[in-house]
Amino acid sequence: MGINDRSVSGSETKQVAGSGSIGFQRVLVAIDFSEQSRQALRLAVMIAQEFGSELHLVHAATPFVYETATEGIPIEVLHANLDAAKVQMAQWIEAEPGLKAQTPQTTVAYASAVDLIEQLAKEESAALIVVGSHGARGLERLVLGSVAEAAMRRVRCPVLIVGPKYQAVSKPFQSIVLATSMTLGELRAAEYAAGLVERFHGTLTLLHVLAAQSSDPQMQPELIAAHLERELERLLPSNVGHACSTKARVEYGAAGDVIASVAREEGAGLVVVGLHERATLADHAWWSTLSTVIREVECAVFSVGGQ
Repeated sequence: MGINDRSVSGSETKQVAGSGSIGFQRVLVAIDFSEQSRQALRLAVMIAQEFGSELHLVHAATPFVYETATEGIPIEVLHANLDAAKVQMAQWIEAEPGLKAQTPQTTVAYASAVDLIEQLAKEESAALIVVGSHGARGLERLVLGSVAEAAMRRVRCPVLIVGPKYQAVSKPFQSIVLATSMTLGELRAAEYAAGLVERFHGTLTLLHVLAAQSSDPQMQPELIAAHLERELERLLPSNVGHACSTKARVEYGAAGDVIASVAREEGAGLVVVGLHERATLADHAWWSTLSTVIREVECAVFSVGGQ
């Protein structure tokens, strides 16, 4: 059965949060010189142009290690390696036309990528972190970990993630999917989703995923969709602004895969998720679900913690 056959949606025009409540004064962009981080940088430039943001580009350098080295790395080698990374950063800035008017700050240093992001986010009072993700899985993921997901756990501001299947669009905030388990802990995520979609006069899709369809007549799709519409009113901020289009959808299946499918079907430029400690979505492990979403969606993923 196709996803269209399973969907339950109600659509109407509602009032949502005022766009004045959404702003990104300082945006931190993590750069590892991969294609994902190049796409992340271009998305950050677009955001900076729209919101008048200050950009700060950060790269955590890794010392070059000789395979046969038995002693510490010579200081000259360390300096040369760091200088080379700084030159590469300058070349990246020069290659992006949108950065010429931005005059971004840059930090290139030896450090753990996550530690450096966390430190600068605090020092700069970053309003948003933009980072690319390779979407690693299995043994590669265990060895390398995920800078994007680790950053989400440790910083207080939202993290915008560009995954391996990301496709750049000219208007990424015209259609937004808010994937939610319908808890009040996701209020901040709902505020960001509503404020962004209103600012860009787009469409907000509220998505709730269940593992399996229930035989309980109280759990039928039509009743759940009606409940979602009511909960939508609770999640969205009370300081209303301009109208935008909203809809609620109930889907069944593996949460990560369903979210990615719905995002494609809705032509979403952004998927917004709220993060909670030990939270679950449709009885799936949340971090496993989120990893799947980041790996499979063709748009950026905007993650918002509860703090």
